[in-house]
Amino acid sequence: MKGRTKRAVPRQTTVRDPQWDTRSITWLEDQFVEAYVCWREACGDVEGAYALLDGSQRKDRGLALAAFAAALDREESAAGAYHEAADTLSRAVDHDTVVVPSA
Repeated sequence: MKGRTKRAVPRQTTVRDPQWDTRSITWLEDQFVEAYVCWREACGDVEGAYALLDGSQRKDRGLALAAFAAALDREESAAGAYHEAADTLSRAVDHDTVVVPSA
């Protein structure tokens, strides 16, 4: 880089918004993890219900299909709760810290 000068990168400081305290963020993180675990468990239920459906005899197929559909509904609900928890946590974290130039 002969003949060129490097531009200084301005320093930045992260400032906490007093509206959000650490306990609030921790609680939202806990809710996020709980929602994830519930969603993954519901995914496992779908896999199990599908395996039962796939291995069911013709006379039991209607019941197995109903169980599979119910598992899919629960997984969809859990996925929605997980999405909502992720969105809420993301908004809180984005709101929690603000990057400002240092003096």
